[in-house]
Amino acid sequence: MKFVKSAAELRFERVDLYFMVGLPMQTPENVKGLGDFFLELAKHGGGALNAFIAPLAPFVDPGSPAFHNPSKYGYVLLAKSFEEHRRLLLAERWYMMLNYETTTMTRSQIAEATYNAVESLAKAKYAAGVIDDKYLDAILETVKNARNGVPPAGLNSKETVREEELYPKKFWISYLTPRSVAEIIRYSLGRFT
Repeated sequence: MKFVKSAAELRFERVDLYFMVGLPMQTPENVKGLGDFFLELAKHGGGALNAFIAPLAPFVDPGSPAFHNPSKYGYVLLAKSFEEHRRLLLAERWYMMLNYETTTMTRSQIAEATYNAVESLAKAKYAAGVIDDKYLDAILETVKNARNGVPPAGLNSKETVREEELYPKKFWISYLTPRSVAEIIRYSLGRFT
């Protein structure tokens, strides 16, 4: 919340938040509130706020501390060898590719929590004016299809944006702040003394 408020005060043009489902100690219940949390953040975001959500997929990284000591980190590993991971990647449903469950959620619960969170966040983004009704409908249709095992078509499931949306092309002088001008002057004067 403090970061979002500071970003608004500093007039950030864009602030992207990334949320993850499938972390240890998460439950389906505490993932459900994501939309409400986003709306609370959006009140302070100055119009620059956007958010995305995805499951921790597809693997707890082999070689990571959580992979080598899963119970310490709240995971239950379902694959350890290269061959086991290869077989997981052949699964028809995305959540059956996961090489883990957590001590609080099975793979099926992670999938359902992800679907619920995507719906909740999409509705909140619509309410906050971040997306329009056409995009909301496309997201909700994609979630419905995913629940029914239909592969995504058309909508980019990661809600990515074009590079020019992230880094708008502006005249270079518009990026200067009084502080940066002072630093340029200080540096230039230092070179000539």
